[in-house]
Amino acid sequence: MPVDLPARRTTAPRALPDLSFLDEGGSTRHLADWHGRIVVLNLWATWCQPCVAEMPALAALARQVSPEGDIAVLPVSIDHGGVDLVRRFYRSHAIEGLRIFSDPHMQIPTALREDGVPVTLVIDRAGREVLRIVGPVRWDPASAPGRLHALADG
Repeated sequence: MPVDLPARRTTAPRALPDLSFLDEGGSTRHLADWHGRIVVLNLWATWCQPCVAEMPALAALARQVSPEGDIAVLPVSIDHGGVDLVRRFYRSHAIEGLRIFSDPHMQIPTALREDGVPVTLVIDRAGREVLRIVGPVRWDPASAPGRLHALADG
């Protein structure tokens, strides 16, 4: 069952290692590329049923926050099939509004010491982890962007 985002954070922000992944064009991107923005980093896979169920709500969040531009939604697939597999998955599941990112060698789960998906990190403007949720989240309530701001801003 998906959980709601908490209204406030309960732990101090934590530094993160340099996390990198591939964008749709195959270029290496770093979490630091989004420094100054609030980041929702969602690790998922096409074979993970809770992940698949969570994707439409994550896409709804991405569409909801895109006009503001201060919250970046980064769904990073850990599928070995990479970007092409994600592109086909989005098309077959009618997922719109989400960018395509891939970590086919599972470097991020290793760096975060996480072996399951979905797992989501909320990252503040300074690039620090302020929340980690293992399991699916309800991303589509109208309150989600406000909660993300409250979590990031402390």
